[in-house]
Amino acid sequence: MAKDALILGCQAGDKNSQKEFLEKYSGFVFAIGVRYCGDMNYAWDLLQEIFVKIFVSIPSFNPKLGNIEPWIGTIARNHCLNYMKSKRITFKELNIQEIPLSIRNGAIEEMTSQELINLIGMLSDGYREIFNMIETDGMSTQEVAKFLGMAESSVRSKLSRSKSYLKKILLKIKSKEAWMNSI
Repeated sequence: MAKDALILGCQAGDKNSQKEFLEKYSGFVFAIGVRYCGDMNYAWDLLQEIFVKIFVSIPSFNPKLGNIEPWIGTIARNHCLNYMKSKRITFKELNIQEIPLSIRNGAIEEMTSQELINLIGMLSDGYREIFNMIETDGMSTQEVAKFLGMAESSVRSKLSRSKSYLKKILLKIKSKEAWMNSI
């Protein structure tokens, strides 16, 4: 079914269109959930809630005004961020043993996108959501601050800390690789 027809079917409440829509976009929404929650189990839990929101809101979507993917992405991202805000988990410390073996043993330059996602997933929730919003989604620090209800300086600080933390992990990986190669 064509995308516009699929959207119109969903807007009319057609169950077959909704099923096809769910099949078409569930991977996209799940990937956003994993990126923001850092955990596949949370992402699966949120997937159903996100699609309920999408199907409730889809009658207001006008296909002539834009593409559906950014609209879906915004709903998914906002839902995940609201969920993460409600959890309020603080920054955590990791040691090198907590880094997956595939990341520790592979060359940093050869890391797959999944390994990079896993590495970003090691950040605590607050740091990961800010890192993703700015570095992955291209939002400004001002937009993130407004969305999260934080001072812009706090957003910049958390972004800086998340980058420092990732750099620290990568340096640990690189130094371990150098040591392993010298043996």
